[in-house]
Amino acid sequence: MKVFPRVWALSSIMTLCAALPGCLTGMGEGMGGNSSKLAPVHYYFVDAMARYDRDMKITPDGSVEIAERKGPLPTDIRRVTSHLSPAQESQLRTAFRDWDKLSRVYSSDFALLIDITYGDHQVQTSSMNRVPDTLKNAKNALDEIALEILGPATRPATSASAVISMPEK
Repeated sequence: MKVFPRVWALSSIMTLCAALPGCLTGMGEGMGGNSSKLAPVHYYFVDAMARYDRDMKITPDGSVEIAERKGPLPTDIRRVTSHLSPAQESQLRTAFRDWDKLSRVYSSDFALLIDITYGDHQVQTSSMNRVPDTLKNAKNALDEIALEILGPATRPATSASAVISMPEK
């Protein structure tokens, strides 16, 4: 059986492309394109000098978990779970546009760490000076969403949008 070179080449390209995630459907789930879900997000911020850190995880379905420490004691930790609003999800999609084009590491030192992973692309820095706008936009969006979610945690829980758990004293 004779195979025409063009047909074989096209068939080979289609087979190879189908084997690569997202090749035939845009950028792949959660990394842009027309996906209906976000990629998983992990945002870890540490300011060792201030004894402050925030660990924020967002799943593709919009579930949010935040653990925030504001001091050295176990009682200085609070945990909040919530869910992204449609506006927050849209804000993140915009902020993470072109995320995969960022370098993986920008300036770093020992006192401050900013570590953001979107999908499988992790970026670290210790200074927001001289970093690309994409990184600034993503960090700002995540901080804004965290503050929106954590805000009710300082008042009695009257909203069903956030579940707060504090360590036993």
